[in-house]
Amino acid sequence: MKLLFIEDDKKIVESIFLLFKSFWPDMETKAVHLGKTGIETAYKEDFDIAIIDLGLPDIDGINVLKQIRAFSSLPILILTARNNEQEIFTAFELGADDYITKPFQPLELIARVKSLLKRLSRASQDLGVKYGHWKFGTSLKEISYNNIRVNLTVTEGQLLHILLTKAGSTVSYADISKSIWGRNEYYAKETIKTHIMRIRQKLSRIDNSKEFIINIPGVGYQIVE
Repeated sequence: MKLLFIEDDKKIVESIFLLFKSFWPDMETKAVHLGKTGIETAYKEDFDIAIIDLGLPDIDGINVLKQIRAFSSLPILILTARNNEQEIFTAFELGADDYITKPFQPLELIARVKSLLKRLSRASQDLGVKYGHWKFGTSLKEISYNNIRVNLTVTEGQLLHILLTKAGSTVSYADISKSIWGRNEYYAKETIKTHIMRIRQKLSRIDNSKEFIINIPGVGYQIVE
């Protein structure tokens, strides 16, 4: 397991790395303190998970997230001292998988990372889920429709996986939230909407005249053939 940490506070880096080593002794860790260096590092090297601080000294962490998402579906957790709801939603809209605010409880951070790693583990399995023309490959990050392949982030893939396993039924916001994050967070509804928006944008490459995911107002979503 290999972690990239983009954070300029050396004390936070040291404390988190020490914490992670106690839970995952074999985890490889790499820290960079500049956003631009973080983007280059994520591009050149393979990582299993990344943690990005939004308050970086050179460029904003939101821009770092956006640029990494342009070439990678790497699972990303946002770490921020900002408690601005709109900024949090923007991070999810750009493809963040989860976020945690400073100051944070160490065990909460561990729980969030464990959740992401669990999803990553599921993403590497042969899922064998089919529904009509829909079919997952060997990863949650790859789905095809009539053999047209679409690449997804881990969270996007898990969301589609939930809808496909319950095809023909409406899946509620609460059920989606619990399946992905293990809890029904207060921000779940709006966050799910942003992920659905990103998924729809990607699926438009298959057929931009067709709505593959139907919203049932106030309830949740349903996938159609």
